[in-house]
Amino acid sequence: MSTSAWAWTPSQPIKVLIGFAPGSGNELIFRSLAAEVEKNTGAKFVIMTKPGAGGAIASKQLTQEKPDGHTVSVVISKGIPVQDKINIPDQKNRGYSIDDFTYLMVPAVNQFAIIANSKDSINGPKDLINALTREPMTFVAGGGSRLVYEVLKESIKFKDVVHLLDNGPVQAINEIIGGHARIAVVPLLVAGNYHKNGNIKIVATTGTNRAIPGIGTVSEAVPGFEVMTGWGIVAPKGLPNDVQNWYIREFGKALQSESVKTFWNNNFLETPSTKMLSSSGYFDYVKTNESRYAKIVDTVVKDIQKKQ
Repeated sequence: MSTSAWAWTPSQPIKVLIGFAPGSGNELIFRSLAAEVEKNTGAKFVIMTKPGAGGAIASKQLTQEKPDGHTVSVVISKGIPVQDKINIPDQKNRGYSIDDFTYLMVPAVNQFAIIANSKDSINGPKDLINALTREPMTFVAGGGSRLVYEVLKESIKFKDVVHLLDNGPVQAINEIIGGHARIAVVPLLVAGNYHKNGNIKIVATTGTNRAIPGIGTVSEAVPGFEVMTGWGIVAPKGLPNDVQNWYIREFGKALQSESVKTFWNNNFLETPSTKMLSSSGYFDYVKTNESRYAKIVDTVVKDIQKKQ
């Protein structure tokens, strides 16, 4: 570690809370970055998976940790302002709001992949929309993808979809492979290798540009549709500025390394704008998304409350 007397450096291993089971996008992108940070600084990271409620359980635990730099979490970038409010509508039960964290940076963004069993007749965006509007099916939201389901539902008229909420991405993929669900949505980062190996097929992605040659986007069948995902590094509220600077500096360096660039390129990841690599830029993003999806969140929460 650095011996500078004025700059903060870790004095013990850093706990990293991951709100999904092993194999999530949160874990994969962090491990890639952490390997470089460990090599450059001597810091040690200990990943602790705390699955449940679409990541909200890990976020709640983070708010109870000391803001000393030795505990952080990797969250879905839209998780705290949007996804978590759907997963746990009652804020008292959720235990936090967007103001209860220190937002450090968003190192990666990614499209979602909408997937089906490799033998399914759905083969592209138009087939997908036709199937969703024509026949009931099981729809699995995996890895923080509930928002994709809700925006799709707002955009087209579903046909009595039965959905399984808030599975981790690997579990969602296993539902498809096992034939227990027809459609699932997971981060493209997680789906990519399963698609390459023929275990599942990606029938559409959720950005505006094709991430994989030959695979269309939902926007080709539903003009204007776009829901991206990403992963942010957050810490407890009140993290001192010198600690924030260490994370932003060291993880920013890691993003420039050849190993991370290769991992990003091989897994359809994008590095966001420079603004998103700062604490203030990330917090602005959180506030913007809270406002942008407030109507959808409100509708979903009311539907959930009616069914209780």
